[in-house]
Amino acid sequence: MIAVYGALGGVVISSGIALLTSYLTRRWQRTAAKEEQKAAFDQQVRQERRETYAAYWGAWNTLIRTLERARHDMRVPDCADQARMRIAESEAEWRHQIDPLFLIRSKEVLHAGIAHVQTTEVRIAAALRGELLDGAGKSRALSRAMRGDVLGNDNPVPEK
Repeated sequence: MIAVYGALGGVVISSGIALLTSYLTRRWQRTAAKEEQKAAFDQQVRQERRETYAAYWGAWNTLIRTLERARHDMRVPDCADQARMRIAESEAEWRHQIDPLFLIRSKEVLHAGIAHVQTTEVRIAAALRGELLDGAGKSRALSRAMRGDVLGNDNPVPEK
């Protein structure tokens, strides 16, 4: 009789350990799957940000080169209209890149981006008057914020 209870106790203990092990294994697998999913999502967001930021800088650099060239052309009456057209085209392409930039950005990029856009708008207005203004460090601030977003941010998911 004692042997029967001993055997039953062993079966109960073994079954309990097996159930606990099964439960813990599934829990660890779910946790690992969630972590993998989050890591993949974070990597995808970083890649999308990298591409969006690169497109923004490409359009912005084109705009700035256009503004630099237009400064001289705005002083020549025969060339001023063409310079205005080139500025308008470059500005349109740059503005086209602003919306994606602000959609996928972090909070730091948002603040630096707003300041950068405002400074660039002032530079465009100055170029249309034939003047050339400096960006006053706004480009460096935006670049630093973007770099932090893509390389050094542990939580790249946009704030809600």
